[in-house]
Amino acid sequence: MRRARAGRTLWPMTAGRWERLHERCTNRQSGVVGAWQAVEHGIAGSTFATFARAHGWQALHPGIWAAPGSPEDYSRAVYAALVSLRFGAILTGESALWAAGAVREPRRVAVLVRPRRHCSPRTGVVAYRGAWVAGDRVERRRGFRCAPVLRAVTDHARDSGRDAVVKTLVELDRLREASPAAVLGYLERRGRFLGVGTVRYAARRLLDRGLSHSGGEAYARRLLREAGVDVHARPFTVVAGGVIFGEIDLACLAVRYGAEVDGPVHDLPEVAAADKVRDRRLRRIDWTIDRFRDEEVRRDPAGFVRAVRDGLAAAARRGGAPWPG
Repeated sequence: MRRARAGRTLWPMTAGRWERLHERCTNRQSGVVGAWQAVEHGIAGSTFATFARAHGWQALHPGIWAAPGSPEDYSRAVYAALVSLRFGAILTGESALWAAGAVREPRRVAVLVRPRRHCSPRTGVVAYRGAWVAGDRVERRRGFRCAPVLRAVTDHARDSGRDAVVKTLVELDRLREASPAAVLGYLERRGRFLGVGTVRYAARRLLDRGLSHSGGEAYARRLLREAGVDVHARPFTVVAGGVIFGEIDLACLAVRYGAEVDGPVHDLPEVAAADKVRDRRLRRIDWTIDRFRDEEVRRDPAGFVRAVRDGLAAAARRGGAPWPG
């Protein structure tokens, strides 16, 4: 028997409606579904909640459930936040930077909501507000709608220290997503906001010190190619199991060997510490990483080529398997 609520006719759960809900929502949202989506498919919200509890579903937010067996990863947390907001928000801050491959999985989900939209507190979700800056466009990354990286990194600065922002800007520059100069230009357009001083400090510091790939990497790649070394045509992003382990300046995929050409920015303590963590993670998946100073490559190009050849031979002796793809 059907019953009316809020001017709509809601039917008890049926197999057909349940299958459509799974097909159109749950299976496309990392196992997450909202009670409001069930209602849109003709399933009473109370009936859906009763069914979810009885069948071992997990409540992530009020009215937001995760199907049994769904992976407890960051994508599920993102969908839980977006579904709870009825997709009335986009990713920004550390979440958009994660989608761009510039940071590891954050502990929270950062969303950008309209300035006057009500957003109740949700565990593990941080909301940012602020007017859209001229020239900003929504970008789709990893299947999610995201703020552009310039907006994301400036939002990220609100709750982050200087060292964290410096490391993020270095990674964005390495990925060719945003340069420190572009960040400073964006600050002029955006105006005042919480964290503006942190971003300005980080961008100016990097410009003062220079960045790792400002000519040195291209020069080193040309040297290796002229010497017949089979090096990847561009910086290579190492992805394994859906996780980004880092980007390698000069990658030789046949034996999982990489050479990094470091500029002055790598003398910064926070950047050097991030380099060590990144190299350690790459070694865990059988990559060999050698680091060279930019001035070292330019001062002795022949010595650099010999060192890379020695590194390749050592990696081959260790049995470095070709990187898939």
